[in-house]
Amino acid sequence: PIINKSSSITSFALQIQQKTNPKGMTRSSRTDKGVSALGNVYSFLLPLEGVLKLKTTTEDSLASAINDHLPFDIRLLRAMMSNEQRQIPLSFNARTCCEARRYRYLIPSKVLFQKNQHEEPQKESILDLRKRLKQVLLQWRGTHSFHNFTNWKPKTQSNTEKGNNDDDQESPSCFRHILRCHVEDVIQHNQTDFVVISIKGQSFLYHQIRKMM
Repeated sequence: PIINKSSSITSFALQIQQKTNPKGMTRSSRTDKGVSALGNVYSFLLPLEGVLKLKTTTEDSLASAINDHLPFDIRLLRAMMSNEQRQIPLSFNARTCCEARRYRYLIPSKVLFQKNQHEEPQKESILDLRKRLKQVLLQWRGTHSFHNFTNWKPKTQSNTEKGNNDDDQESPSCFRHILRCHVEDVIQHNQTDFVVISIKGQSFLYHQIRKMM
């Protein structure tokens, strides 16, 4: 967090509980409705006088002090303060400075089984299932247009706007770079096998991950 003069830490924590953004707050990513984030990175302007009252000089003690004012289900895992050893510029933005985002989905293995001509799922070994999924997931790795995986981005961009009469081309705004996409693990819960799929990319389109899964 960047330290600046503002209100007390108590009011800062209260703003978080009330789902209002404290001064200068930015977040590295957001989730779709119904999707939960295990962790996130935030930057914000922290009240200077509140820190002085706590008489804290370390980042660990600062994180602990802030957690004392937060609900039990919201935890600050680590605090990074701007100081002489580490200068955090005022222009730092957790979203625009984020280099990658990772999503993990747990999917019941039975819904991934191949179906026969009667549309009945055919049970296959976990090893065969992982091999088959690997080939599918590898197709997404790299830079591709994901216009089929979003609702609001245009599929094509008219070249008339660019001053030529060639056929329409896919809009650059639909392209995203996937760093890694693979089956991370297979776990069992309540006697049901779940396939853990991990996708890491620089950024994602609106609803892209949901539609990919």
